[in-house]
Amino acid sequence: MKIGILSRKPINDSTRRLREAAQARGHHLRVFNTLGFSLHVEEEEPSLYDKNKPMPRLDAVLNDLVPVRKKKKKSKKKKTV
Repeated sequence: MKIGILSRKPINDSTRRLREAAQARGHHLRVFNTLGFSLHVEEEEPSLYDKNKPMPRLDAVLNDLVPVRKKKKKSKKKKTV
């Protein structure tokens, strides 16, 4: 199978494990950055784009998005004199 993975970081652990599992089973795999990915939905068939260029024909596309943790804001303490 030809598999695409949508991931912000192709070197993160979950993407690496998906890549290893796919390759061990003989699948062809490409990782695409989600920020460059777009989908054009038509009635007959959707079109996938990577950086505004048509993507190769894929049998499956997996979404490997990791939740982004918001950084806690540091509270500013007032200095007393």
